[in-house]
Amino acid sequence: LRLLGVTVAGSSAAAGIAWIVLLLVAAGPLPFGVLAVGVAPVEIATLGVAPLGGGDSLASGVMLIASTMLTALFAGPVMALLAGGTSVRLGNLVLTLVVVVVSPFAAGLAIRSHLGPGVRKRASLAAAVAVTVLVWLVASQAHLSDAYLGVVAALALLILASAAVGLALARFVHVPAGRSVLFATSMRDFAIASGIAAAAFGAAAAAPLGLYGIMVMLWGTGLAGTLQRRATAPRIAD
Repeated sequence: LRLLGVTVAGSSAAAGIAWIVLLLVAAGPLPFGVLAVGVAPVEIATLGVAPLGGGDSLASGVMLIASTMLTALFAGPVMALLAGGTSVRLGNLVLTLVVVVVSPFAAGLAIRSHLGPGVRKRASLAAAVAVTVLVWLVASQAHLSDAYLGVVAALALLILASAAVGLALARFVHVPAGRSVLFATSMRDFAIASGIAAAAFGAAAAAPLGLYGIMVMLWGTGLAGTLQRRATAPRIAD
Protein backbone atom coordinates (compact mmCIF):
# COMPACT_ATOMS: atom_id res chain seq x y z
CA LEU A 1 0.00 0.00 0.00
CA ARG A 2 2.87 2.38 0.75
CA LEU A 3 4.32 1.76 -2.71
CA LEU A 4 0.98 2.51 -4.34
CA GLY A 5 0.67 5.70 -2.30
CA VAL A 6 4.17 6.72 -3.33
CA THR A 7 3.27 6.07 -6.98
CA VAL A 8 0.21 8.31 -6.76
CA ALA A 9 2.23 11.03 -5.03
CA GLY A 10 5.05 10.81 -7.58
CA SER A 11 2.70 10.93 -10.55
CA SER A 12 0.83 13.90 -9.09
CA ALA A 13 4.09 15.72 -8.44
CA ALA A 14 5.31 15.09 -11.99
CA ALA A 15 2.14 16.65 -13.43
CA GLY A 16 2.47 19.67 -11.15
CA ILE A 17 6.15 20.17 -11.96
CA ALA A 18 5.46 19.93 -15.69
CA TRP A 19 2.81 22.62 -15.38
CA ILE A 20 5.22 24.92 -13.50
CA VAL A 21 8.16 24.55 -15.92
CA LEU A 22 5.89 25.51 -18.84
CA LEU A 23 6.81 29.09 -17.94
CA LEU A 24 10.17 28.48 -19.63
CA VAL A 25 8.65 27.40 -22.96
CA ALA A 26 7.52 29.79 -25.67
CA ALA A 27 3.85 29.88 -26.60
CA GLY A 28 2.62 27.45 -29.24
CA PRO A 29 2.31 23.66 -29.38
CA LEU A 30 5.63 22.91 -27.63
CA PRO A 31 4.41 23.51 -24.04
CA PHE A 32 1.76 20.84 -24.49
CA GLY A 33 4.48 18.27 -25.24
CA VAL A 34 6.18 19.13 -21.95
CA LEU A 35 2.83 18.87 -20.17
CA ALA A 36 2.28 15.42 -21.67
CA VAL A 37 5.47 14.23 -19.97
CA GLY A 38 3.94 15.14 -16.63
CA VAL A 39 0.91 12.89 -17.13
CA ALA A 40 2.80 10.00 -18.74
CA PRO A 41 3.39 6.82 -16.72
CA VAL A 42 6.71 5.50 -15.47
CA GLU A 43 9.26 4.85 -18.22
CA ILE A 44 9.21 1.13 -19.03
CA ALA A 45 13.01 1.17 -19.23
CA THR A 46 13.11 1.50 -15.43
CA LEU A 47 12.42 -2.26 -15.29
CA GLY A 48 15.94 -2.75 -16.65
CA VAL A 49 17.71 0.35 -15.37
CA ALA A 50 16.54 0.44 -11.74
CA PRO A 51 17.95 -3.00 -10.79
CA LEU A 52 21.34 -1.91 -12.17
CA GLY A 53 21.28 0.91 -9.64
CA GLY A 54 20.32 -1.34 -6.73
CA GLY A 55 16.57 -0.99 -7.15
CA ASP A 56 13.94 -3.67 -6.66
CA SER A 57 12.51 -5.28 -9.81
CA LEU A 58 9.15 -6.09 -8.22
CA ALA A 59 8.73 -2.55 -6.88
CA SER A 60 9.58 -1.14 -10.31
CA GLY A 61 6.97 -3.37 -11.92
CA VAL A 62 4.30 -2.41 -9.40
CA MET A 63 4.97 1.30 -9.97
CA LEU A 64 4.94 0.86 -13.74
CA ILE A 65 1.56 -0.91 -13.70
CA ALA A 66 0.02 1.49 -11.18
CA SER A 67 1.21 4.61 -13.00
CA THR A 68 -0.02 3.22 -16.33
CA MET A 69 -3.48 2.75 -14.83
CA LEU A 70 -3.39 6.29 -13.44
CA THR A 71 -2.48 7.63 -16.88
CA ALA A 72 -5.29 5.71 -18.55
CA LEU A 73 -7.82 7.02 -16.00
CA PHE A 74 -6.71 10.59 -15.43
CA ALA A 75 -4.47 11.81 -18.27
CA GLY A 76 -7.38 13.33 -20.21
CA PRO A 77 -8.98 15.33 -17.39
CA VAL A 78 -5.59 16.46 -16.01
CA MET A 79 -4.39 17.61 -19.45
CA ALA A 80 -7.64 19.53 -19.98
CA LEU A 81 -7.30 21.17 -16.56
CA LEU A 82 -3.62 22.10 -16.79
CA ALA A 83 -3.82 23.19 -20.43
CA GLY A 84 -5.66 26.32 -19.32
CA GLY A 85 -8.97 25.65 -20.99
CA THR A 86 -7.44 24.42 -24.24
CA SER A 87 -9.66 21.79 -25.84
CA VAL A 88 -8.36 18.25 -25.41
CA ARG A 89 -9.70 15.58 -27.75
CA LEU A 90 -10.46 13.02 -25.04
CA GLY A 91 -11.79 10.38 -27.42
CA ASN A 92 -8.53 10.29 -29.39
CA LEU A 93 -6.54 10.34 -26.16
CA VAL A 94 -8.37 7.36 -24.64
CA LEU A 95 -8.04 5.40 -27.89
CA THR A 96 -4.31 6.18 -28.02
CA LEU A 97 -3.80 5.01 -24.44
CA VAL A 98 -5.62 1.75 -25.14
CA VAL A 99 -3.60 1.11 -28.32
CA VAL A 100 -0.21 2.36 -27.11
CA VAL A 101 -0.32 1.42 -23.42
CA VAL A 102 -2.91 -1.12 -22.36
CA SER A 103 -2.91 -3.54 -25.30
CA PRO A 104 0.89 -3.90 -25.76
CA PHE A 105 1.43 -4.16 -22.01
CA ALA A 106 -1.15 -6.92 -21.61
CA ALA A 107 0.20 -8.76 -24.66
CA GLY A 108 3.77 -8.44 -23.37
CA LEU A 109 2.88 -9.91 -19.99
CA ALA A 110 1.07 -12.82 -21.63
CA ILE A 111 3.96 -13.57 -24.01
CA ARG A 112 6.62 -13.16 -21.30
CA SER A 113 5.02 -15.84 -19.14
CA HIS A 114 5.64 -18.42 -21.89
CA LEU A 115 9.26 -17.49 -22.70
CA GLY A 116 12.43 -19.11 -21.38
CA PRO A 117 15.33 -17.11 -19.86
CA GLY A 118 17.37 -17.14 -23.07
CA VAL A 119 14.49 -15.87 -25.19
CA ARG A 120 13.72 -13.18 -22.59
CA LYS A 121 17.29 -11.90 -22.87
CA ARG A 122 17.06 -11.63 -26.65
CA ALA A 123 13.65 -10.00 -26.32
CA SER A 124 15.14 -7.42 -23.93
CA LEU A 125 17.80 -6.59 -26.52
CA ALA A 126 15.12 -6.21 -29.21
CA ALA A 127 13.14 -3.94 -26.87
CA ALA A 128 16.22 -1.77 -26.30
CA VAL A 129 16.69 -1.42 -30.06
CA ALA A 130 13.00 -0.57 -30.47
CA VAL A 131 13.24 2.16 -27.81
CA THR A 132 16.28 3.63 -29.59
CA VAL A 133 14.40 3.68 -32.89
CA LEU A 134 11.39 5.31 -31.21
CA VAL A 135 13.61 8.04 -29.75
CA TRP A 136 15.06 8.70 -33.21
CA LEU A 137 11.65 8.77 -34.90
CA VAL A 138 10.18 11.20 -32.37
CA ALA A 139 13.31 13.37 -32.30
CA SER A 140 13.27 13.60 -36.11
CA GLN A 141 10.04 15.60 -35.87
CA ALA A 142 11.81 18.41 -34.02
CA HIS A 143 13.01 21.37 -36.09
CA LEU A 144 15.51 22.97 -33.74
CA SER A 145 15.15 26.68 -33.12
CA ASP A 146 15.58 29.15 -30.29
CA ALA A 147 12.25 27.96 -28.86
CA TYR A 148 13.84 24.61 -28.06
CA LEU A 149 16.27 26.22 -25.62
CA GLY A 150 13.33 26.80 -23.31
CA VAL A 151 12.08 23.26 -23.96
CA VAL A 152 15.42 21.70 -23.02
CA ALA A 153 15.66 23.85 -19.89
CA ALA A 154 12.10 22.94 -18.89
CA LEU A 155 12.68 19.22 -19.44
CA ALA A 156 15.96 19.28 -17.51
CA LEU A 157 14.25 21.00 -14.58
CA LEU A 158 11.41 18.50 -14.79
CA ILE A 159 13.82 15.58 -14.48
CA LEU A 160 15.82 17.12 -11.63
CA ALA A 161 12.77 18.30 -9.67
CA SER A 162 11.09 14.91 -10.11
CA ALA A 163 14.28 13.24 -8.88
CA ALA A 164 14.19 15.44 -5.77
CA VAL A 165 10.60 14.35 -5.17
CA GLY A 166 11.66 10.73 -5.71
CA LEU A 167 14.39 11.06 -3.09
CA ALA A 168 11.88 12.41 -0.60
CA LEU A 169 9.31 9.69 -1.33
CA ALA A 170 11.96 6.96 -1.18
CA ARG A 171 12.16 7.44 2.59
CA PHE A 172 8.72 5.91 3.00
CA VAL A 173 9.77 2.48 1.71
CA HIS A 174 12.69 0.10 2.29
CA VAL A 175 16.02 0.77 0.57
CA PRO A 176 15.87 -1.35 -2.63
CA ALA A 177 12.31 -0.22 -3.34
CA GLY A 178 13.34 3.33 -2.46
CA ARG A 179 15.86 3.34 -5.28
CA SER A 180 13.16 2.11 -7.63
CA VAL A 181 11.00 5.02 -6.46
CA LEU A 182 13.80 7.43 -7.39
CA PHE A 183 14.08 6.00 -10.91
CA ALA A 184 10.33 5.69 -11.45
CA THR A 185 9.50 9.20 -10.26
CA SER A 186 12.18 10.90 -12.35
CA MET A 187 11.71 8.85 -15.54
CA ARG A 188 8.43 9.17 -17.46
CA ASP A 189 7.66 7.24 -20.63
CA PHE A 190 8.51 9.49 -23.58
CA ALA A 191 6.79 7.26 -26.18
CA ILE A 192 3.48 7.32 -24.34
CA ALA A 193 3.89 11.05 -23.71
CA SER A 194 4.33 11.48 -27.47
CA GLY A 195 1.13 9.56 -28.12
CA ILE A 196 -0.75 11.63 -25.55
CA ALA A 197 0.52 14.93 -26.94
CA ALA A 198 -0.22 13.99 -30.54
CA ALA A 199 -3.70 12.68 -29.71
CA ALA A 200 -4.62 15.70 -27.61
CA PHE A 201 -2.92 18.59 -29.42
CA GLY A 202 -1.53 17.32 -32.73
CA ALA A 203 1.85 16.08 -33.98
CA ALA A 204 3.61 19.42 -33.44
CA ALA A 205 3.13 19.10 -29.67
CA ALA A 206 4.95 15.75 -29.67
CA ALA A 207 8.04 17.12 -31.43
CA PRO A 208 10.13 17.91 -28.31
CA LEU A 209 9.57 14.51 -26.74
CA GLY A 210 12.37 12.84 -28.70
CA LEU A 211 14.71 15.23 -26.90
CA TYR A 212 13.16 14.20 -23.60
CA GLY A 213 13.64 10.54 -24.52
CA ILE A 214 17.36 11.11 -25.03
CA MET A 215 17.68 13.19 -21.86
CA VAL A 216 15.78 10.77 -19.62
CA MET A 217 17.66 7.70 -20.86
CA LEU A 218 20.99 9.45 -20.29
CA TRP A 219 19.78 10.42 -16.82
CA GLY A 220 18.61 6.91 -15.94
CA THR A 221 21.71 5.09 -17.15
CA GLY A 222 23.98 7.72 -15.58
CA LEU A 223 22.18 7.45 -12.25
CA ALA A 224 22.32 3.65 -12.34
CA GLY A 225 26.04 3.74 -13.07
CA THR A 226 26.69 6.18 -10.23
CA LEU A 227 24.73 4.13 -7.70
CA GLN A 228 26.39 0.93 -8.89
CA ARG A 229 29.88 2.42 -8.49
CA ARG A 230 29.05 3.61 -4.99
CA ALA A 231 27.83 0.15 -4.04
CA THR A 232 30.97 -1.59 -5.32
CA ALA A 233 33.50 1.03 -4.13
CA PRO A 234 35.86 -0.34 -1.47
CA ARG A 235 35.11 0.97 2.01
CA ILE A 236 37.95 2.68 3.86
CA ALA A 237 38.36 1.40 7.39
CA ASP A 238 38.18 4.00 10.17
